[in-house]
Amino acid sequence: MRYYVYALSDVLARKYTPLATFTQPALNYTGQVRNSLTDNTWATEKYTGIFQGYTAYGQYLYMLDGNAYNNCDRADFNKKLPPSPSPAFVKWCQEQGFPGAPKTSGNAHLTTVDMNTGEIVEQRHITSGESLTYREAEGMAIQVVGGKPRLCYGFAGGESGARTTTIMYKNAVI
Repeated sequence: MRYYVYALSDVLARKYTPLATFTQPALNYTGQVRNSLTDNTWATEKYTGIFQGYTAYGQYLYMLDGNAYNNCDRADFNKKLPPSPSPAFVKWCQEQGFPGAPKTSGNAHLTTVDMNTGEIVEQRHITSGESLTYREAEGMAIQVVGGKPRLCYGFAGGESGARTTTIMYKNAVI
């Protein structure tokens, strides 16, 4: 994906000269995947984060990525998706007869990109919301409260057919 950054005043004046342009950096990580459904062994593999949303504030672009977790069913294990279980997920897997799930906190990541250079400034593994039985990163926004920005990000949760939304935030933005 390629980003083009404009001043709102320029766009309103029908001036379309970008302040900055850059290509979205690759979201590459290393994680564990299950070797097979029957042997409960795990291998370390590289994977690409699943882009879920972005927002901008000041000179920075904030990107959210990660995939859903909770399904301890055969389809997910056969696909060998990077597992990202919460403690509730690990317990549920064991109750369903799938012992051996690794104890991790999901694979959601927050990446900060300097829009002037297109370079990654910071990348963080997000562990908030790990108690959700189902947790899938869904989007981002900036909320200004009392003149100070909050970096908000959301997760889908709950059971299929009755999903919920959980919105969390960080007071500190770069």
